[in-house]
Amino acid sequence: MADSAFNVYIGAWLNYSNDVLTLTLRDKEASILSAALVLFVGVVANHSWNVCKFIVHQVRTTRDTGDELHQQQQVALRNSANNVHALLLMLRLAFGWGIPKRRTSKMAAFGGSIPLIVLTLLGAIGWAVAQLFLAVVWTNTGDHFLVIPNHCGLVAATSNVTTAAGQAQFDLIKGGLTGANIYQLQCYRQHNDSDADRTRCNKFPVPRLDWIGSDAECPFGNKDLCLPATNSTPFRMDSGYINSQTHLGINVEHSNSIDFRYIATCSPLVPDYKVRKNGSYFYYYGGNDDIADDYNDTRVTWVYNNTKGTNDNSYNIWPFSYVVDKEFRNLIRNWGPNNSMIPSDKSAFTMSIFFISAGDMFHVSHSDDPVFGTKSKSGRKINGVEAFAPRNPMSVLGCTEEHEVCNPSESGPNRCMMMTRKPSNATVIERLKLNPSQAATILILRTELERNLFRNYVSSLNPQLIATNGLIRGTRNYLQYLALPKDHWRAEVSRWFDINLIMLQSAFVDYVTGPDEPAVIPMLIPPEKDTNTTAEIREELRRTCERQIVRNVNGVRNFNLRAILWVVGPGFAIIMLGFTIDSLAGWAQGLLRKGEARRALWIKDDMLQPKRDGQVYESVLLADGSGMGTEYSGYNNGSQDQVKYPLVAAQFDGVHGGGYKSPGVVGAYSPVRER
Repeated sequence: MADSAFNVYIGAWLNYSNDVLTLTLRDKEASILSAALVLFVGVVANHSWNVCKFIVHQVRTTRDTGDELHQQQQVALRNSANNVHALLLMLRLAFGWGIPKRRTSKMAAFGGSIPLIVLTLLGAIGWAVAQLFLAVVWTNTGDHFLVIPNHCGLVAATSNVTTAAGQAQFDLIKGGLTGANIYQLQCYRQHNDSDADRTRCNKFPVPRLDWIGSDAECPFGNKDLCLPATNSTPFRMDSGYINSQTHLGINVEHSNSIDFRYIATCSPLVPDYKVRKNGSYFYYYGGNDDIADDYNDTRVTWVYNNTKGTNDNSYNIWPFSYVVDKEFRNLIRNWGPNNSMIPSDKSAFTMSIFFISAGDMFHVSHSDDPVFGTKSKSGRKINGVEAFAPRNPMSVLGCTEEHEVCNPSESGPNRCMMMTRKPSNATVIERLKLNPSQAATILILRTELERNLFRNYVSSLNPQLIATNGLIRGTRNYLQYLALPKDHWRAEVSRWFDINLIMLQSAFVDYVTGPDEPAVIPMLIPPEKDTNTTAEIREELRRTCERQIVRNVNGVRNFNLRAILWVVGPGFAIIMLGFTIDSLAGWAQGLLRKGEARRALWIKDDMLQPKRDGQVYESVLLADGSGMGTEYSGYNNGSQDQVKYPLVAAQFDGVHGGGYKSPGVVGAYSPVRER
């Protein structure tokens, strides 16, 4: 089964499952990028304020210079560094302004400051929120990562477990089943949304493949084979359509994916098809090639006797299967069911039968389960506790399993087909009109389907049955201390169904990462050496090695690259505009010959301008000799009437908004505020 320690691709890639251009980085680089992005947004915020304050300043610049508060607000706007700085300056002016016996009262000052306070406050809040939550937008890309292939390819199957390679392959499958059994318990049976659960269930593109269970009709041709009891109603398990891109993690466009559906229907069978001979029970549900020679009986399915070890005090299970494909006539079997068992309404399926024995086990609680049930009366007392013997020496369970594959890009009658191992790959590809990418996926899927059956996996599960978890060893017998519900058999087949789905999930990840057993690696068939298909499909198999997605890999993080580009691109534009807004405006105003006086006041309101004004004053004083007769034009306390001041007052003209009037000085100017 897939290991959670994956090597993942570092860089940019497109996740087709959510259409996100993803940037994957190691944690160290990701932390640096996250911090840099937050700082970058802060810089953008400052420069966006440069643009905003210039526009507001120019809009507020009119022929009516306004009172002293208006002029101070203009100066504050001009010299504020960012939204927060501007907000503080506006609050200081609003609460600190207002002089007795002057027109501008404290209330009037506060009221006149509200628009600017609201503007700067909204800007400060907006950019603070942006810095907090833009990181979430950038990283909201999901927890999918692209796997770097290790030993990519299919493992050549072998049934000879006597060789070292065969035993290694058997151990690989058994180890995979052990991992699947643990994964089923943690992520299918007891799944929740806790952090610990997300950590354990992070091996596959989706944590689990959900399925629907429901009551069904007897899946066999002879409906009387199914046990007619309320708690024996046949149980149907349907995975729905599993998409190779969305659910199995092959990162291709949806048109290059395939859909797969797995359906299993199980039912307890009537145990009446048996004959007792010499103390043994002979069960007749069709001939079994594995034991026909042992008993000189071609019709017997299984025998419950001492020589087979079926009197063990624990649970034992013996599975047999029969593959039916009515279109492709060659059948695969070790058990040949009676003709009456084969359903006529199914064209391609696998039928399995399971013989389950509890031996001489006793239960501390009575159970009405049709497979694991007990006799209604206790047979003995064990340590003073009433104990119940199994109802039957052996119970029989039957299942049918169906696999359907579909081409989601097609419509009509040939969109889907029921599939067993019999039709050739070429037949499946032609029938479903699969493109090379889809054909490559089918090859991987079919390799798993050859063993993805209850009969193949149940024998190697440990434990084979959930009920085994309730056993304790007594002096002479095992004792079942769990109170098994009346439909416990459904929990058992549900677990088998879960295991098959987990093994399907694992098959696609294992194809890319390769086997864990070093002895199996020489048996690996890399895509380029797969002689059972065309060169075009071999190339797609090779590409599939670079397309597998997994989840929640430690040490790496994802970013939404499109979101970053959308922020960084306009952000740089805002920064450049913030640097050049006044120069660009001056160029435009000069070109249009409109609004030049407004920009002159923008320059005049700079906090460095009073120093330059003082230098002009010194120049005027030197030019005049004594300074007498040189005048400064200004407005008295907001009056609309222009008055004359001595030039010494010119040091404060940046506050009062007046201008120099010195005809004898070159470069003297008298800006006016325009509407």
